[in-house]
Amino acid sequence: MAAITLAENQAAVILTASEGDIEVDIAYDGEGGLAGQICKALAIKLIKDEDFREDLLSTIAEPDEDE
Repeated sequence: MAAITLAENQAAVILTASEGDIEVDIAYDGEGGLAGQICKALAIKLIKDEDFREDLLSTIAEPDEDE
């Protein structure tokens, strides 16, 4: 895996996905701030909200209208 350096005001959601299973991690430098809080909220939604997860997966399964 490539090393990524995050600035103090940056955070990342790290996804590991395979056939119907999504593992979610977050990374941030320092306190995390707003970016870290947003990543944490997204991670919680991905883990606990089945409707959100299904909506997300159906969005990527549909063809892009711009293509």
